[in-house]
Amino acid sequence: MAILRRTVNETSRSVRWARLLFTIAVVIAAFLLTERVEAQAQRVVLLHTTGDAPLLEKEEMDAKISGVLRGMGFHVLSEGAAVHVEEEAVPRDANEMRALADLQNAEWALLPILHDTEEGGYWLTLRAGYAPQTRVDELDAEIRRIHEEHRLQALLEVLLRPEGPGDEGHALAGHDVEGREAEQAAADAAAQAEADVEAQREAEEEARRQAEEEEARRQAEEAAAGAEEAYENRDRYGVADGANMVSAGLGVVGLIDSGGDGGALGSLQLTYGRGFGVPGLEVRAGLGLYFGAAGAFDIHVGAVYLHSFFTFPLHLGASVDVGLFMPVTGQRKPGAMVRASLLASYNFTGTLYAELSVPAFHWLSNSGGATALGAALRLGTRF
Repeated sequence: MAILRRTVNETSRSVRWARLLFTIAVVIAAFLLTERVEAQAQRVVLLHTTGDAPLLEKEEMDAKISGVLRGMGFHVLSEGAAVHVEEEAVPRDANEMRALADLQNAEWALLPILHDTEEGGYWLTLRAGYAPQTRVDELDAEIRRIHEEHRLQALLEVLLRPEGPGDEGHALAGHDVEGREAEQAAADAAAQAEADVEAQREAEEEARRQAEEEEARRQAEEAAAGAEEAYENRDRYGVADGANMVSAGLGVVGLIDSGGDGGALGSLQLTYGRGFGVPGLEVRAGLGLYFGAAGAFDIHVGAVYLHSFFTFPLHLGASVDVGLFMPVTGQRKPGAMVRASLLASYNFTGTLYAELSVPAFHWLSNSGGATALGAALRLGTRF
């Protein structure tokens, strides 16, 4: 057993040593590979951006181009190591560019020149010197901000290659057609989005308007139905409060054409009415006592018809009475009486009614005939 245990322990230590050696080998290989890739990366001396643009924008351009170059795999000298180029000493020919690159042991020297900046883009001149061939190439291109990084990378890819930009690079330079198309597409998309929002707003407004119209129509229909129901169920004279009616009131009568001196008469009127189930129709009988210019009384019978035009309990119509008119002063000869009047009756509460008779036209056969106009106000009840 001791021998077996010792053998197992020795085997375990061997495995651990093998893992440790493998890990060290992987780290060394990765380090050497990184160094090799770094050694193989082409070096670019990035000069500070010049041009007539504001200083802040030129500094931002330095950072943008540096980031793009690093993303493309170039070894970009840091801002501190790069050569600062004054406006009056901008390198122009291949020899000057090669001299700048040789100073930093680099293959490339790159000078950006920024000008004509605007909100949507700018024009940029990229001047690149390739030291191994003492060559300088230059691209003048418009760059729209909508795809700035993509445009910069495309320009630098054709510019910073040993064979030079060639026809492909010169075709890429100039106006940023792709950028302007992207801007137009973005503008169209924004316009379409705005149109969609406006269409949605109009649709919502139309839906709201239709909902309001539907609600108004529903309310109008309900109101009409309610009004119709209220009208159908309105108070009808002589229907719900009983068939019998008694009333008493005061009136005034002015004689306007008579054989005597004329004058005015006051009257006390007592009336009984009886309905027969026809709304508004009532047969009446009554007694009238007259005082004033002469004394008299009348006994009469007649009928009224009152129609209910409204949902509130006001009834309008007319009455006709015929009877005997008997003076008790002056010439005490009896005569016939015919009376016709417009009539209004209002149901105050329950069975209590107020009735206005105006104007009331009277014809009397006494003393060769007389006519009069009058009015009367009566209070009555139904049972």
